[in-house]
Amino acid sequence: MVVLNRNEQSKMLDTKRFSEILKNKVIAKDIFTSEEQQLVNPLNLKGKSATIFEIK
Repeated sequence: MVVLNRNEQSKMLDTKRFSEILKNKVIAKDIFTSEEQQLVNPLNLKGKSATIFEIK
């Protein structure tokens, strides 16, 4: 999953709108930093960034 944040400040991305695609997946792992985030919570996106998540 590729996510872009064009804002200067960090943003939270609510994953509920992707529920049909994410179905039984629970973890989003940033492939650059190996940081993992729970998909039940909004994803934290740094300002002016592109992030690639491996969905598990």
